[in-house]
Amino acid sequence: MIPKLWIFNPGHEEALRIPLSQRYTPKREVCRMMSELAPLMQVFAEEGDFVWQPEQDGSWGRLLDHSLAEVLSPEVLPEALELSPWALELHLLRVITQQLQEAYPSLRLIQPQISEAYLSLSHRRSAEGLLRQLVEHSLAPQYLQPRWIEGDRPEHEIEAEIEYWARAYQQQYLGLQALFAKRPFSSSGRGVQPIPLPLGADRVRALAAGCRRSGSLSLEPMLQVLDNWALEYWSDGLGQVSLLGLSHFETHEASGAYRGNILAGEAQLREELEQLVGAEVLAAVVEQHCRFLSHSLGSGYRGYIGVDLFVYSAPWDERPRLHPCVEINLRTTMGVLAHQLYQRYIHPSKRGYYRLLYLSDREAMAEQVRRSGLPPLFDAEGRLYGGHWGLTPLPEGGGFYAYVEIEP
Repeated sequence: MIPKLWIFNPGHEEALRIPLSQRYTPKREVCRMMSELAPLMQVFAEEGDFVWQPEQDGSWGRLLDHSLAEVLSPEVLPEALELSPWALELHLLRVITQQLQEAYPSLRLIQPQISEAYLSLSHRRSAEGLLRQLVEHSLAPQYLQPRWIEGDRPEHEIEAEIEYWARAYQQQYLGLQALFAKRPFSSSGRGVQPIPLPLGADRVRALAAGCRRSGSLSLEPMLQVLDNWALEYWSDGLGQVSLLGLSHFETHEASGAYRGNILAGEAQLREELEQLVGAEVLAAVVEQHCRFLSHSLGSGYRGYIGVDLFVYSAPWDERPRLHPCVEINLRTTMGVLAHQLYQRYIHPSKRGYYRLLYLSDREAMAEQVRRSGLPPLFDAEGRLYGGHWGLTPLPEGGGFYAYVEIEP
């Protein structure tokens, strides 16, 4: 088996809409995440694999072995490495390939293939197709389906359509106070904007201008989220998609951005979600997800897929419901990482938390003091059963930091 080079490249969705003939430069925050959180890929690396850690300006990077020690001699490298990115995105892979070939001319790099099916399903509109199928099987109410507005028209036509759907939502769903506007190539809370109702003229103009820039946008009701979940899948590249596991995650209340995952055994997670939505509903949702994804991707993608869900309440509904497809993420996700982390490193009788933080300088110092009182405790097999375990170095002067904490 060819060893892998694991690459952490978050925020790839924005690059998918940019032609390869054009240069793509990730945002400063994304570059910082790629550098500071690269050690997270150790969770996936096996002995003989390597991890790529770029500099924050993207000018160069370091090769780390599977234990995160820097590779100082090319003699330890194999003849070939298979590039294994967090998400498929050719702009970044092209840059990394050029840098590695300059440093190690004899190293053969094997790039993953990106199919049209993958690119098509990476558009946020793909979630609408899956949601339509779930509505047809009575697994979701009609009002969850987003309304897509195309941006290749005069601005006044776009404004008129935005106003039309905003009024329609208000008239049909009494008590609805806001909509979500979503850009087509974005995920994990990025590209999602809450829009209070009723819409003012300035807001309509701003939305129309954004629609033209991004090519399209969707409108959907903003609901009260009670609990965040995801279903994580594996596509074998041969037309078969199967369930990998469940993800129970948390978001920041104000921004909706990802905060971390609850770490627990798969059976416990399943029992908790089934108590909220029912075992039959969950099984039916998984069946429809697998059917839709297998048909849509065929043999065009080998890798992870995450489908975000949430349990919500609405003023016009009598009981909490499951939103069975908020978005589809064709990439490794933090839920997949949490699943892999638990399987490889956490004692099976324990429950805990995986957290991803951005720390200021003062917060980083406080975090250092706090965690010094919670040393990690490992059993004889190297599985964590207590304490605080940093998955990335605590950043000097502030920055991104990921860790695990196990409940006593």
